[in-house]
Amino acid sequence: MSEQADPGPHDDVWDDPDVMLDRPEPTGLERVDAVVEAVAGVGSVPLEEHPRVYEQAHAALRAALDDPGPG
Repeated sequence: MSEQADPGPHDDVWDDPDVMLDRPEPTGLERVDAVVEAVAGVGSVPLEEHPRVYEQAHAALRAALDDPGPG
């Protein structure tokens, strides 16, 4: 007889339609909106590449804060 582990508190999160969030409204700042799109698409890259996506997102947002440009 095999025992099945009790599901954790978040094991069914992907099946819960209330958990799926819409993308935020565009900010109007091209660099920030590009980061939001990249992070929103992280599910389409292999798990081992997720840290790279988040590190690039962090660097891009940091650059936008450091040099917001015109407007």
